[in-house]
Amino acid sequence: MAPRPSGPVPGSRDEMLALRRNANWMNMVIATAICFAAVLVIVAVVPRSESGYERHVDAQAIAQDAQPQADFPLTVLDFGEGWYSNTAQYGPRGPEETPVWYQSVIVEEQHWVSIIQTDADAEPVLSEELDEAVQVEDAELAGWTWEVYERPRSSRVFYVNETGGVTTLLSTNGGESLAEDAASAVRRTAESG
Repeated sequence: MAPRPSGPVPGSRDEMLALRRNANWMNMVIATAICFAAVLVIVAVVPRSESGYERHVDAQAIAQDAQPQADFPLTVLDFGEGWYSNTAQYGPRGPEETPVWYQSVIVEEQHWVSIIQTDADAEPVLSEELDEAVQVEDAELAGWTWEVYERPRSSRVFYVNETGGVTTLLSTNGGESLAEDAASAVRRTAESG
């Protein structure tokens, strides 16, 4: 008598089932690898923006449109090449809906300065903006005295001035030289308006 083979007999139904079972597993691994390679190719081919989305607004045009509504000259911050305004608007702000001029200016996504101006009761706006900020000193910027406020654990510094019935709040993370430039723009506007 011939010895019995230990595995399935060649050509038998058991051998065919074993081959199919292994083939299904192998096909699944191959199909998964092909899908993964296709996804990698698609991700590599899709174009990506280098700097992301930057919102630019024409603050000068917005200020010109809003000027008839305001009873004071609106200061437009313009620091030249490399800077851009990402927000500019005149309208209600704060719990009392105080009419304010607001502009925000950014450079290289590292530094920014914003301005809020109003000739109305500025207390509601200031209390909202200066929440948790503490007055640390007074500073001379552009020949005017500004109250300086800081928040704990924040690089943001606030400068507040009230001249000629107009309250101006500057906030920046760019240091006093940037605040000085913004304060100079505020003074030029106030003196020319």
